[in-house]
Amino acid sequence: KDPSSYVSFVKNMLAARKKHKINLATQVKILDVKNSSLFLAFYKLLDKSYLLVAMNFSKNELEEEFDIPQIKFKSAKNIITNEKQEKSFFSSKINIKLDGFEAKAIVF
Repeated sequence: KDPSSYVSFVKNMLAARKKHKINLATQVKILDVKNSSLFLAFYKLLDKSYLLVAMNFSKNELEEEFDIPQIKFKSAKNIITNEKQEKSFFSSKINIKLDGFEAKAIVF
């Protein structure tokens, strides 16, 4: 029952997948990244919101900023942890910071 355990992470990820119908999302694009250990994919969900999936495949912390026009005037929330993702509502830019081997699923 440790909320930081791998089992809790997988449970939260599967619950988010079901709640947001991620399996029915339409891929918009794979974002270009500076670091090859970083993967970012951008999707449109059925309810017309957007999803950004970010994965760090290295043991090192990674941080990059992205400009995504579709997220301007939208708030951001990590749906795996249910935590607000820092992002200016009026900006189309988002700074993605991931610890080693971390993944985020951010809905806008």
